[in-house]
Amino acid sequence: MPDNRVIWVARNITEKRRADVALQQAEEKYRSIFENSVEGIFQASPDAQYLSVNPALARMYGYLSLAELMRQVSNIDLLYVDENRRRVMLQRLHTQGAVFEFESQVFRADGRVIWVSENVRAVRDDRGNIQYYEGTVADITQRRQAEEALRESQRTLATLLGNLAGMAYRRHYDQTWKLEFVSDGCYELTGYTPANLLGEDAVPFQKLVHPDDRSYVQGELERALTYGHHFQMTYRILTANGQEKWVLEKGVSVSSQPKQPVVVEGFLTDITDRKEIEEALRIEQERSERLLLNILPASIADQLKRNTQSIAYRFDEATILFADIVNFTELSAAMQPTELVDLLNEIFSAFDHLAERHHLEKIKTIGDAYMVVGGIPNLIQNHTQEIAEMALDMQTAIAQFKRQDDSPFRLRIGIDTGPIVAGVIGLKKFSYDLWGDAVNVASRMESQGVADNIQVTQSVYERLKNHYHLEERGIIDVKGKGKMQTYWLKGRKGS
Repeated sequence: MPDNRVIWVARNITEKRRADVALQQAEEKYRSIFENSVEGIFQASPDAQYLSVNPALARMYGYLSLAELMRQVSNIDLLYVDENRRRVMLQRLHTQGAVFEFESQVFRADGRVIWVSENVRAVRDDRGNIQYYEGTVADITQRRQAEEALRESQRTLATLLGNLAGMAYRRHYDQTWKLEFVSDGCYELTGYTPANLLGEDAVPFQKLVHPDDRSYVQGELERALTYGHHFQMTYRILTANGQEKWVLEKGVSVSSQPKQPVVVEGFLTDITDRKEIEEALRIEQERSERLLLNILPASIADQLKRNTQSIAYRFDEATILFADIVNFTELSAAMQPTELVDLLNEIFSAFDHLAERHHLEKIKTIGDAYMVVGGIPNLIQNHTQEIAEMALDMQTAIAQFKRQDDSPFRLRIGIDTGPIVAGVIGLKKFSYDLWGDAVNVASRMESQGVADNIQVTQSVYERLKNHYHLEERGIIDVKGKGKMQTYWLKGRKGS
């Protein structure tokens, strides 16, 4: 330059620099979206090879890394369970330019099949030639499984409603309970067709309910709807021909807002046969209860029903009575079996009434012998006196029965008191029985007694002497016990 001059040229590139920074930031943002998206993102060439994929797609297809997916999947067509499926998608792409929510089944790396939904567009150059495809992939396996489950549920429901022996319904919650829907089972249940029960001139649901049960049904329904829970009730209906049937109804309110029921949906099924069986079972159960109570004390029977294990208790004190009809064995040989049984039944039934009156427990009868106990299984304080009262009443009762020669029957009675063990024995034929020294002694008091007399031991005497007349018999030799002082119970003092 002349005169050694320097020319300085400057150009403002601020805008360009800003554009470069913005571009870099946009690329970083896109890269972040690409890397962190929960959906798979890809670019693929027209010859079915991946150009780029994001981590989400690799995970979706079961590959450990992007590199593994790019290396192992050399032909995208082979990912599809139906290889023609991708060709269908590409045909739509070529005609439409983009495809949305295209659903297919694909193989994962482990061979498992999943459902995917793809959104894909074709990227073309200036001359309209396809350069590559890009899009997103979402795993919709769970959604498809849910849809399939729903379809199966609807199919099953339709089959059930068509075949169940009962009536599914949808009815309004109003004065007449107008029906909006009924299943075909209504005819078998009620004798009315769906056409009879639906529409303007339909038979109202309320008319189906037995008049005596309508208030009950209304009350149960109102109670269930008030608290918004399911309901279940049994009641009677009247069919088209007037037949009475028992039904079980289960239902629930369908509300637009809480506690504002719009309609009720439910199901009715015929339980007439079940009710008849239940009634027969109830009658049979009551009969069995009565039979059981004829064998066992009520408290023991109750315990046995709850627990089948052995039942046995020790009682510190109880009073036992044995009674025997004198010379009945000789008489029985001359009687017809039915006459014999009828006579014994009359006598022992009279004794049973006495035992009940005095709060005593009949234990058993053996031939013409009768055994009763006081103080067990229900404790009573004056059990010895109650046994004494029964013994005296038995003498009065037996006098009402006559032999064939018109002579009265006679009793021999023995009583003792003391500790005993009581329990239930047997597996098939239960028996409530007593064991202990007092039981054996009471039996000896009877067998070694005298007709028309009540023989008691010293321990019984001590408990009765202030209220009853007793005579000393003296010392006798009791089998298995030796010498014992015994007494005759003669009657009540003051009588």
